Amino acid sequence: MTSFSERLGIEPVDRTIQIEGVNKKLKTDLWNAFAEFYWSGARIHSKINLYDAYKEFHQNYETDYGNYLFVVFELWTNFFMNAVDDGPLKVGDWSKKIYKLYDNLEWNEVFDFIEFIPRHDRDLERGKEFRDYCNVILDRGFSAYRFVGDIVAPITFEQNSKEIEMAMGYSEALQPVSNHVERALKFTSDRKSPDFANSIKESISAVEAICRRIAGREDLTLGNALIKAMDILDLDPNLAESIKKAYKYTCNSGGIRHAEKEGDNIPEFEDAQFMLVFCSSIVNYLTEKARKAGIEL
Repeated sequence: MTSFSERLGIEPVDRTIQIEGVNKKLKTDLWNAFAEFYWSGARIHSKINLYDAYKEFHQNYETDYGNYLFVVFELWTNFFMNAVDDGPLKVGDWSKKIYKLYDNLEWNEVFDFIEFIPRHDRDLERGKEFRDYCNVILDRGFSAYRFVGDIVAPITFEQNSKEIEMAMGYSEALQPVSNHVERALKFTSDRKSPDFANSIKESISAVEAICRRIAGREDLTLGNALIKAMDILDLDPNLAESIKKAYKYTCNSGGIRHAEKEGDNIPEFEDAQFMLVFCSSIVNYLTEKARKAGIEL
């Protein structure tokens, strides 16, 4: 909602999408989200000294307070790479120390920071709520990024996040399929050095993995696994043909499933995005069809 001054044109309304940057307001709002979800719990014992805090943490490993301390210590030691002995003696003083480090982060490192926090929170529900709240802040701050699962990805993926998150969410026997999808998203979403060729390779590998699982043969190529899976599921041959062509594209395009050659068309963001969404949809479609057919995956 715009302010009185903005509505009267006294203060300009900045709705510029933040693609390669995070302005001060957005950076502060994301810190406040961290403070609200995690520092509020740690402040309960703000007077406690560092060594008593360690004792408390190990004695109350599964408690909320123990979990708050765990996240804070992980930030200090494994995100900012500091020695524990370099930290303040009082737990309540850690907030100021960590904020100073946070305030000096580059824009891409701010996203590394908010990704790191819920991954080290053993309370999975709170981690999800934190990511959801960050997405509200990112939307309000006109950021070009959102959480998709536990990865901060370009906003274009948000529109297809349900398909991608579903494909990343399989477990047990289908975990290798989900691993391919997650790696594809990470390659594309890398804010320092995106790797679109490897993203596409991982996307099509996810389809290959689910087809092998349906076929019951881990040694088959995608082409053979696809033929067998389509036969088992009695699916339209035109659909099989479209997947085959997608696989052929990954074999022909520059540097995806073979070494890059001069004159190759090098894949770009939109190519990797299309293949990730397309392959995630195919994975989910084939998985559901297999389950309805009574095939144990």
